[in-house]
Amino acid sequence: MTRSAEKAMRPMHLLFAFAVAVLVTTPGLAQTTSDAAAPEKWQGWTLTPQFGHSSYVASISFSPDGRKIVSGGRDATIKVWDVDTGRLQRTITTNWVNGVETVAFTPDGRRVVANGDSWGVIKIWDVDNGRLIRTLDTSSDYVVTRAALSPAGTRVAVGGLIDLAGHERVPTIYIWDVDTGGLVRKLMGHSKSVTSVTFSSDSLRIASASADKTVKIWDAQSGRLLHTLSGHSDEVISVYFSPDSRTIASIANDETVRIWNVETGELIRSLSGHRKYGHVVFSPDGRKLIAEGADSTIRIWTASGDRLLLSLKGFSSPIAFSRDSRRIVVGDAGGIKILSAESGDTIRSIANHELQYTSVAISPDSRFIISGTESTGILNVWDAKNGALLRTMRGHSSSVTSITFFSDGRRFVSGSYDSTVKVWDPISGSLIRTFSGLKGVVESVAISPDGELLISGSCSDDGMKFWAAHSGRLLGTIREHSNCARTSGFSADGHRIISTGGDNTIKIWEVKTARLLRTIPQADEVRSIALSPDGRRIAAGFFDKTIKIWDCDNDRLLRTLTALGPVYSLMFSPDGGRIVSGDWGNTAQIWELESGRLLLNVVHEDYVNAVTFTPDGRRILSASKDRSLAVSDAVSGRVIADLVAFTNEDYAVIGKDGSFMATPGAFAYLALVRGDEVIAVPDDYKRAFMKERSFDEIASAIK
Repeated sequence: MTRSAEKAMRPMHLLFAFAVAVLVTTPGLAQTTSDAAAPEKWQGWTLTPQFGHSSYVASISFSPDGRKIVSGGRDATIKVWDVDTGRLQRTITTNWVNGVETVAFTPDGRRVVANGDSWGVIKIWDVDNGRLIRTLDTSSDYVVTRAALSPAGTRVAVGGLIDLAGHERVPTIYIWDVDTGGLVRKLMGHSKSVTSVTFSSDSLRIASASADKTVKIWDAQSGRLLHTLSGHSDEVISVYFSPDSRTIASIANDETVRIWNVETGELIRSLSGHRKYGHVVFSPDGRKLIAEGADSTIRIWTASGDRLLLSLKGFSSPIAFSRDSRRIVVGDAGGIKILSAESGDTIRSIANHELQYTSVAISPDSRFIISGTESTGILNVWDAKNGALLRTMRGHSSSVTSITFFSDGRRFVSGSYDSTVKVWDPISGSLIRTFSGLKGVVESVAISPDGELLISGSCSDDGMKFWAAHSGRLLGTIREHSNCARTSGFSADGHRIISTGGDNTIKIWEVKTARLLRTIPQADEVRSIALSPDGRRIAAGFFDKTIKIWDCDNDRLLRTLTALGPVYSLMFSPDGGRIVSGDWGNTAQIWELESGRLLLNVVHEDYVNAVTFTPDGRRILSASKDRSLAVSDAVSGRVIADLVAFTNEDYAVIGKDGSFMATPGAFAYLALVRGDEVIAVPDDYKRAFMKERSFDEIASAIK
């Protein structure tokens, strides 16, 4: 969710102030009545969406009592969930650049141990309050690849590479004492990176897997090497002991799972079936073995590997058994699914219901907001006055990259990773036309002011295609850019359009003749481009975090601005005096064009993928990977409301005056948070704070 710049470092749940007693009237929303006493009662509680990870779930585990799940994601967060309710109990944010690698509960269920991509760092947190208890810092010269907690919870084994003199990297396993943080032992023997480590159930042995195609078994007390298991023909990815510690399962990129005898080191069985493997684990009762791989399939075998019990498609993620072996938990994109270990049926889906925004546009008459989403291809149509979700439109099969309206506001166009361009009716929600025949990702779409011409910019050899907007007939193709082509909107008179591409150039075109007027070479990758309404200025956003402004008539560079991250979206204000940028530094920024002065920031929790001004220039919309579509004041930068949509067509509008709107089904994904307490949203809270309010009313209340 978003924060105003001056509160950028506050926790997300402090975003929501509290308001007066309210009444909801919009059809489809939960209905409430006024309760004037409730605001005082709920002082200190905040309404918070229960978001899952915004990126891939890398590691997952049940608590010993089976009542909680801990997950670690590539978004550098650790999340603790209640299994029965699916509610998020805690989010722990790490500073690991590429996210969390492994995460596990200690045997008492009171602490979480995790490692990420930082050099040689293991961290331990208190589950109840999220407090960091201890950091095990091996050294600044150690690269951690995998970590494992002993069943007794007293040791952590860390596999990785240590840098020696001359930058030689030596595969090493560190063993640390959890309580004292002291180094117990170092194990060396692999010739390439250690990819996985695990303890036996009695904590007496350690097994390690390596890119050197071997598995090694060590005495955990003395550090003595007991066996080297050879037989895989490619990198071994993961290794796991059976509960009785008598066998080991290993998985490798040679597309096999191998089961070994721990005492003798002999191969018992070799299993095949996956394209490539990623993870393997025995059930705690010792009856089952699960392997998952890059073919997005989980296979459940008997522990001996003599029979395949289940094959579950659509999963390529970390897996874990519950302590009673009856349930399996799997990462599912940014969410989590709990499956029956017997049937494979989904028991519960946790935090995979919210949509991540990739694109946004507002109709010229300020009637509709359209948002495009990642992966699902869902388009949402919102009421531009109060944020109510009017309809959900499905048709794209992948991320929506670009949205633009016809000038009459009665139709809009969307481009997608699915290599299609589609024309829609926002009022009825119907699909009018699909422009097909494209081969690559559609990066951008633009409509001429008279609504007659549509231009799409694509990757592969599609280049820029000119279409008759009403008939869908292809008029011509320009392939001047190498790799990908992106286009800006048309100038107000429809005479010019700007393009950029993978060749690091900006090109100015005459629309009527499709004639190239000029080329402006660039030194860095152009990620976004915009043309001022009068056609006199070009703005380009770069991967190097800069924004450059040119005079369109003579190519003179007027100004260079510096954003907080690679700039993926740009838009001029309707009067051409300001520009709004969205960057992967998690920020939307508004700049004064004449002076280059930064006017304000709107800070998100994740990448800002798309930004736009409202037609009157009073507000901006910023669409983010953090799952919020923020409506902000373009003068103060103050966020007015966040729009949150879910895949089942439920939604919530959370006003910064404390009011909110929500469909009845949305409360499954909303919670009240106060300190360490997380509860379902009670009826009297709804009666106190639910109200259909316009953005104007909310803005007036928070001034």
